[in-house]
Amino acid sequence: MATEPENPTEPENPTEPENPTEPEISNEKASVESTAGESPKQDYEVSVVHYAQYDDAAPGYAPEVVANIQYASRNPLSRFFIDFATVLVRPSKFWKGQDAHPATLLHVHVPHLALLVLLRLTASFLGGAFRPQYAPSALIVQTVVQGLLIFVLVWGMSLVVATATAITGAGFHFDRALRFVAYSITPILFVGLVGVIPVPYIAQICDLLAMPWAFVAMGTAILPYLHVEESHAPVISALFCGILLCLWGALPMLIPYLLSLKLFS
Repeated sequence: MATEPENPTEPENPTEPENPTEPEISNEKASVESTAGESPKQDYEVSVVHYAQYDDAAPGYAPEVVANIQYASRNPLSRFFIDFATVLVRPSKFWKGQDAHPATLLHVHVPHLALLVLLRLTASFLGGAFRPQYAPSALIVQTVVQGLLIFVLVWGMSLVVATATAITGAGFHFDRALRFVAYSITPILFVGLVGVIPVPYIAQICDLLAMPWAFVAMGTAILPYLHVEESHAPVISALFCGILLCLWGALPMLIPYLLSLKLFS
């Protein structure tokens, strides 16, 4: 006598998936999810990238979190134009989002600072080339000295900013101070493009006109980015603006003085 099967309701094809209507995961999506589990931070970022790339919305995540991950996935040149436009038009918004975008010293210099300084120096060189009183060799030396002095100014002021924030209790963070200085002087570096016009002192005049613009960029970073206490913010902001005005105003006088020493001959 034949015995009945122990489980008569068992399907004839045991290899059939339990949920046949579940769509297959694409190779790209699977490769993203396969990186999860290596660290809690990576799990978090992978989850946000998953929602940002494959879903219309990111349930459980704030829109600014998804925006930060999408920003980080852009190429450096694209990030440069985004940062450049934001710090010029809406500096307060720019600084509030910088804590979510960690940057190394190299990232601050390249492409942002290096590209803006290069454009400014190129405009200054072309503007001087149209003036017959400048010999080509002297013009090249003057342009190189100007570029070196700009970087020395940025590094020196960054050291002052890091020291001042440490005294107020916000900690000594040179990388944060360098980013603060480099992006705050963006308006001044930008208006330096008018140096291509062969008119004496036009670049220096535009630099002074752009100073209030740079002061606004500095002032809006004191609390959200440098994390200076609110009671110290007015004094620190005035101090940084005064230092920038003095140092940048001294550049036009330092360049002829250094050239007169014939250090580069």
